[in-house]
Amino acid sequence: MTGRISKKALIIIISSAAAFIGLMLTATFLDLKINIALSNPESLSGQFFEYLGDSPAYISPAAAFIILYQSLTKENKFYKALRLLFGGLSFVGVAFFINYFMDKFFFEELMYKYVYLIVFTVILTVMLVLITNRIDKAFMKKLAVFALLLIAVLAVSQLIITVSKGMWGRMRFRNMNTSYDGFTPWYKLNFGANGREGLVVSHEYHPDDDAFKSFPSGHTAAAAMSICLIILPDLFDKLKKYKCWFYIAPIAYTLFVGFSRIIVEAHFLSDVLVGGAITSGTVFLARWLILTLAQKMRAKKQGEV
Repeated sequence: MTGRISKKALIIIISSAAAFIGLMLTATFLDLKINIALSNPESLSGQFFEYLGDSPAYISPAAAFIILYQSLTKENKFYKALRLLFGGLSFVGVAFFINYFMDKFFFEELMYKYVYLIVFTVILTVMLVLITNRIDKAFMKKLAVFALLLIAVLAVSQLIITVSKGMWGRMRFRNMNTSYDGFTPWYKLNFGANGREGLVVSHEYHPDDDAFKSFPSGHTAAAAMSICLIILPDLFDKLKKYKCWFYIAPIAYTLFVGFSRIIVEAHFLSDVLVGGAITSGTVFLARWLILTLAQKMRAKKQGEV
């Protein structure tokens, strides 16, 4: 593992930044026109990503804490305490995912929903622990770095997204009237509805209190959690020859989700660009910090020897 930025990586970073700036400039002038042109709320792919596009963010906590739970060995000074902590957090993470799944498929009105939630969580948590018990501890220890990356990126990106939505208070395209009176450019901060509640056109499947949470796109930010996979080739030499796919696949997935959010009238181009940039930027920064720290720790050990 190395935390150094290669010349090739630097070129990619500069190119990506230039593309982002270009697209944001385009969005500055054409956000509303793009949505009017691409609007298709009945789109099958749009609806698919509406329901499942943000799943990486909901899978991440369960995956991360299960990995951390299984990476512990008895040599650890706080083995029992950490085992209890990560075991409990694994249960919470699995419950978080199952609740997401139940809500997405309209099980939120199911009688005794929370009984089912607890039962399914117990079953799935036990299954995951039993399955991962068979995995080599050395492998799980390496994978623990990936787990820490997931937790850090999820916490930071979702905090930024949540705070930003409140500050910008941008109205969603789907809640606008035909004259689009509620539209505001991405660079204007509204700090909530700010007296614009009367402009909201109610949507059949979405509550009105969600109308002013367009910027930035939470779905796109959640989809970009999949980009955390880029650290796996740094951890496992066998994956290095497939490294490009650990970039291409999650980035393509994030782009598909972002595009779908425009099609189903949930977001504007600038919303999805910034939402994706927040998480992907956090991923690349966190990866660089982790690899740099690992490099310094190795150098320190070699110096002591």
